[in-house]
Amino acid sequence: MTLFFFLMSILYGILKFLHINFVPFTYAGYPIGLWIAYLIVAVVEVLLVFIIAMIVVVILVYVFRKYMADVQNRIGPNRVGKWGTLQLIADVFKLIQKQDITPKTADRIAFRVAPYIVFTP
Repeated sequence: MTLFFFLMSILYGILKFLHINFVPFTYAGYPIGLWIAYLIVAVVEVLLVFIIAMIVVVILVYVFRKYMADVQNRIGPNRVGKWGTLQLIADVFKLIQKQDITPKTADRIAFRVAPYIVFTP
């Protein structure tokens, strides 16, 4: 059974339990409820793939940091969480808290646009 059919059966069961019926309206010969069901299942599938990708990225960042620490003969991330597992989250909070400072004598527009100009091909 594919993920699509599994999610469709769950969605059908929920709609049947709630006594919701989308069948009376049709578009191009197909029930509109079917299109809504396909849309909901597609959104859920995309979200599942996105969540799995994000989890894999977090794991790979942790493994990479530990590996690079081993190569450099040091411990690696170990300050936050058990065995440094929450170091990535701590880095995100640290990045969010940083101030964005523009020097008083600088041209504000040029100061803001310069990084974009540098990385424009």
